Formats: sequence, C-alpha cells, structure tokens
Amino acid sequence: MSLFAFRQPAWPRPRLAARLRGGLMAGAALVGGLPGTALAVGDGPGCNPVLFPRPCSPVCTSPTCRHAPAPPPPQPVYGDLLPKYFVITVIYAPPGTQGGKSASSVTYASSSTTGTTTTVAHSFQQDYALELDNAVSFGATGEANLSFTYGVSNTDTHAFEISKSASAKIEYQGNSKDGIDHDRDQIYLWLNPAIRVGITPAASLLAFTGSEPMDIQYLYVGQLNGHTPPSPGVMQALQRYGITAADFPDILKHDPLAAGSATFDPARFAPLGTTIPYTPPFAAADPVPVITYSVSSGQTASSTQKTEDSYKVGLKISAGADFLGLAKSKLVNTDSWEWTNTVSLTNTGGASESASVSIGGPSFGWTGSTDLAVYYDRIYKTFAFRLLDAAPLAVAGLLRGKDGQPVAAAEVSMVANGVRLGTFTNAKGEFRFTGPVSGAATIKAGSVSQTLPRTGNVTGVVLQQH
Repeated sequence: MSLFAFRQPAWPRPRLAARLRGGLMAGAALVGGLPGTALAVGDGPGCNPVLFPRPCSPVCTSPTCRHAPAPPPPQPVYGDLLPKYFVITVIYAPPGTQGGKSASSVTYASSSTTGTTTTVAHSFQQDYALELDNAVSFGATGEANLSFTYGVSNTDTHAFEISKSASAKIEYQGNSKDGIDHDRDQIYLWLNPAIRVGITPAASLLAFTGSEPMDIQYLYVGQLNGHTPPSPGVMQALQRYGITAADFPDILKHDPLAAGSATFDPARFAPLGTTIPYTPPFAAADPVPVITYSVSSGQTASSTQKTEDSYKVGLKISAGADFLGLAKSKLVNTDSWEWTNTVSLTNTGGASESASVSIGGPSFGWTGSTDLAVYYDRIYKTFAFRLLDAAPLAVAGLLRGKDGQPVAAAEVSMVANGVRLGTFTNAKGEFRFTGPVSGAATIKAGSVSQTLPRTGNVTGVVLQQH
C-alpha cells in the first residue's frame, strides 16, 4: 500500500472565479448586448415600442430613448464532485524465474512519467473549461518514496495529465515463476479524487481540489480476479471510499493482458521491435543469465491512431441545493462519472518515455519460448512483455569476439525493408530474429556488419569481430 498527499488553496480560487466571470460577461453579448451597450427602451421617432431592452439603433434619435447597462452576470455557485476512483497507471510484471531467484526487473525512473492523460467530456452535457495550475505536485507520506504531478495537457486544454515526478522511481522485480504471470500486474488507483466545479447557467469551470490527503493504492490483477484475496489492510483502505469486491471486475478491465491473452491491441500496445533472449542456464547449478538495457517509446513506429480507456464510476456530490439544481442541467448523470484516459500519437518525436529493463532467464529445464518481446502501453506509459511462442524464424546466427569465443549479452540489430529490429545474444553468443521479415537485410553488432541477400528461416550466420 502506498499513501500520497497533496494540498490545494482554499476555495473558491481567484483564478477560477475570474475565469467564470470573464466567460459570463462574454456570454452576455449573446443575450443582451456587450456589457455597457446602450439599450433602447423608449418609443421616439424611428423607434418602435418594445417590451424588452434591445441595442439602440442609429436611427433612434428620440430624447426619450433611455440608455441602460446590461445586467451583471450571475455569480457562480460551487460544489464538489467526488468520483469513486481514478485509474492512474498499469504496471506490467516482467518475466520470473522458478524458485524465487529471478533477476528480472523493470525500473521507471527520471526518464519515465508513468501516468496518463484524461478527459471528462463524456460526463458533461455541454462544453466546460479546465482550471489547473501548471504543475501541482503531491508527494508520498507513506513508505513508497514517490511523488506525482498533474497539469493541463499540452495538446488538449480539456484534458489533464497526471504523471510520476522525475525524482520518483518505481521498480518492480520479477516473480518466483518461470514465464510471465499477469496475476502480478499492478493497477494503480486514486481512491479519493475530488473536483471543485463552479457553474452558472452559461458556463462551467473545473479544478481539482485537495481538501483531504490524496490516497493511492495499487491492486494486483490476481487480487482482482479472485486468485488470491487482498490483504485486510488493502480492503480496509478500499472500503473507506466505498470500493468493494463488486468493483473488482470493472477495475480489472483496465489491464487487457490480465487473462493472459496472446493478442496485443496494436492501437494501444506499440511493439518496440526488440526481442530479448529468455534462456535457461546451461546447467542446473549455473546462475541465470541476465541482460540489462534501456527500452524507449522512441523505438516504436510513428502512429496516428487514437486509443482510449473509458470507464464509469459512482459519483457523489457535496454541495447546496442551488448547485444541485444547476448540476442536473450540466451533468449527463448526477449518479455516475465517466473518465476517459486517452492518447493520440501523431509521431514519436515528442517526449520519449523510457525504462531500465533487466531480463533474467527461466530456471534450468525450461521448455517454453526463449524469445521475449517488449511493447509500449500508449495510454499508461509503461512497458509490457510477451513471450513469442509461435513466431516464425527470420535469421539466426552467432557472434564471435576477436578471440573467436562467443560473445554473450551483446546487442545485435537487423534492418530489413527500412524496418529496424533488435535483439541480444544469449549466454552462448547466439542471436535470432523472428517475425514475418522478408527481402534483403543488414545485420550489425558493434562495428561488425553483414548483408544477407534474403531473410526467412536463414540460419548459420556468423558475425566475427576484428
């Protein structure tokens, strides 16, 4: 369990009120003229009698044409919306090693924001404005030395971004089972989100408030699907905010890999084009081989696909009767709230997310796949792992050093049809590329390269360092 806290200024915030007043004054032009515009209420020459004020016409020259300013806009009323929870991110388990000797891990540090971008547009019947300080941070008060920040999205002024701060680090170790166990995936929840809303008949403005410490809790997929019960302390934390086991199936849906699916949605999961050997040790008494390297979202191909994770949660409203009356005309439903965690990538040249990954092999005797692929979750800015059970062989070979001996844990790349693929040599210096690759290719390891006239089930390639 991890506990986080942040505080915000007292309400109503001056910027929130000022923006509401400004929007309402502009809105007055639509119904009665700009503030201060002269209004004709007389019946002199050129002016017909009217029942309601209207802008003075230039032909209205009667001395009885009286002028009056537009009425002041109504003052906003404030209330707090309390959604049941918010999904911050999903951390995917790295592969493990039977017997609890796993050397695998994934570390999200200064080069990773590990969070998401969200909108609430589907919760409102009409447009709204989002008010957030540029970078409001909330830090850990519990054992996990973490902090998060949030602010208005740089690409969508109706969305906010919540992310891990650069100084924080999330490190997740591999488990005690060979292969990938998605029961160990973690889903991070914000248990007590609170949104202060100022509304009038013409405008709505949102801002996040922190009248109470922010409470973040992660749950394992194995706890959500009933394979193992949450600890009493975790259940007490959830129940404080009305979250029960009845909510678990909906929370579980945010991890599409929870059921062990071999299919990765290409709109959400972008392949990095790199495979890592997941090979057992040579002998039972040998140590498990380990490869450590940095994975980056910049390794993914450019994409214009938009994907989202939209979900509804229960909603409570803390406000007076005047706010509740207006809220019914503003909100789609006063009993539920819809979050939409989303991302739209038009290229990979922007801010790149990266993590340090160490992959240790399985235990001696492992008979499963030895090719591990890495994917980037575009919505939650984390990395997922997949064993390639049925991937066709493209090229297999051996890397030798200057002394003629095999070189282990060395990076090898292959470019075919303009697409770059990467892998690492195993403990025996062997490398292999899998997938539907065709045509000529260039293979490179350090300063050594070799061009192949074709790919597709090609074996026996030898790269010799000089």
